[in-house]
Amino acid sequence: MYADMLEGGLNPRTVLHTHRVLREALGHAVRWGELARNTADSATPPRPERTELETWDAATFHQFLTAAGESQFRDFYHLAALTGMRRSELCGLTWPDVDLDSGELRVVRTLQRIDGRGLVEGQPKNKRSRRTIALSASAGALLRGIRVAQTEQRLRLGEVWRGRGHVFSKDDGTPISGERV
Repeated sequence: MYADMLEGGLNPRTVLHTHRVLREALGHAVRWGELARNTADSATPPRPERTELETWDAATFHQFLTAAGESQFRDFYHLAALTGMRRSELCGLTWPDVDLDSGELRVVRTLQRIDGRGLVEGQPKNKRSRRTIALSASAGALLRGIRVAQTEQRLRLGEVWRGRGHVFSKDDGTPISGERV
């Protein structure tokens, strides 16, 4: 089965995850007395290849920011590149999680669109994902600029402002969905 999955074009990591789920399910069946043994224990799943992430050099990064210069999400892209934060983490970032005086921000929540439920706030993927990120001088300056622009927008809109403290928001202050970015 694993060979067929690989020949069908699936990534070895996906096949490994399939093996783990199948092994766990069959393990439950053994514990419940439905099976005599877990046949997945004798299977050999593929080992995923450790791939090194390709990163941009400074010139490519600047070229990207120039190309994104007219986009409403330019600051979003910029902060993502400067901090390595995931899209859902940036969408969930709120001002109380940003400490510009000490030059750091805390990643403690995510914001994602879930079918049938709308935008849902959650926690980062795992324990390691909940972290504090030291801000470079350019990341701090970028966040200060976003805060100033957002404050000006809030003052312009007055009672129409619907913000809940998200760093990245629509013009009325409501949080943005990562799929828009």
